[in-house]
Amino acid sequence: MHNLDENLYKQKKVDCQPWLRSSEHDIQQRLIREILLRNANATIAESAFIATDANIFTSSFHLGGSSWVASGAMIRGDVYIGNDCSVNVNAHIAGKVSLGHGCRIASMASIYGFNHGHQQTDIFNK
Repeated sequence: MHNLDENLYKQKKVDCQPWLRSSEHDIQQRLIREILLRNANATIAESAFIATDANIFTSSFHLGGSSWVASGAMIRGDVYIGNDCSVNVNAHIAGKVSLGHGCRIASMASIYGFNHGHQQTDIFNK
């Protein structure tokens, strides 16, 4: 945190606690939505929030209204997140995952929508 200034501190605070966001973040959120639309096949509600340091690398991504993705979260695969959901700090969602409305994913939680095959038990799975 030795490189921390007032503006960076305020941004990190909102990224970790998205319920603190305000209209001053609207331009930044519009830019994040545009980038993810082009690169992550995303549809993101205007009332949703994505932290500046969230990691979203998806083949398909939907984030519903009044939902948020907090700091350090990792989302990859084919992920649908409904309305009024939260993916908290450093949570990880991967694979084909669909969350309904009103879901709360705890910090550090992991949800995987896939499994490793175990058909060949004579081959070591890494």
